[in-house]
Amino acid sequence: KLAELYQRSNEQDKAIGVYEKALAGGLDDRDVSNRLLDLYERSNKFDKAEAQIKKIIAASPQEIYLNERLANLLNTAGKKDEAKKVWEQILAKSPADAGAFSRYGDRLNEWGDSEGAIAQYRKAQEIDPKNSWYSMRVVDLFLAKGNTNAAKKELNAILTKTTDTMMKQEIEKRIKDLD
Repeated sequence: KLAELYQRSNEQDKAIGVYEKALAGGLDDRDVSNRLLDLYERSNKFDKAEAQIKKIIAASPQEIYLNERLANLLNTAGKKDEAKKVWEQILAKSPADAGAFSRYGDRLNEWGDSEGAIAQYRKAQEIDPKNSWYSMRVVDLFLAKGNTNAAKKELNAILTKTTDTMMKQEIEKRIKDLD
């Protein structure tokens, strides 16, 4: 409660101190651990945040999303290579999670690696063939690069596979707009 009062008073360092003392004193509370992690992140104390999330992951290794949070934290801290390694571990642990491949594709695209992003979206599409969203992301990347021919080819490939009437109409409209 004291830490929350400090936070409301915009005294983040004091709140951090209270949470650190509580956890060091033997309090084993996931909520407090998460709050401390959040404060570290908001205060740009990335090394402490990284250590804190690794403790949380060690206590709950089955929660894959924590690894994504670690990867995002590493990225924010400017540790792109380490973030990539964590993403690779995430994908190795969840090879059937199309969403994870897609999110990694988004991150690669953000980092300027559109080819890597396209590869991840294609993997996601293979895992979840009924969801054309991943292929539409590929189209968007081709269009962003100015490659309308590749975008049209991709749209036509989606058109032949989809059974969704609304999706077909949207694709036909996009092809017509590109022409």
